[in-house]
Amino acid sequence: MTCSSCEVGIDHCHGTLVEHVSGFVECTDTDCVGFGAERHSLVIDCEAVEGGCGCTAHPQLIAQADPSAMGVETPQDQLLRAS
Repeated sequence: MTCSSCEVGIDHCHGTLVEHVSGFVECTDTDCVGFGAERHSLVIDCEAVEGGCGCTAHPQLIAQADPSAMGVETPQDQLLRAS
């Protein structure tokens, strides 16, 4: 079976996009290059992950994974703001 989006060259990802409570997103495909929902045919809430995510119970984990989710400015934020 071949992917019709691949055949016609549509920008897409075969992974599942996981949206966390903080707004942080991640993809199950380690080669994913863009985390927009429009690139993914499957988008789930982190609570739907088998075994649960736990990010709502542990906000400090969110800050470690995505410091901007807790209002901490990252070096990338500084570059974007400066440009």
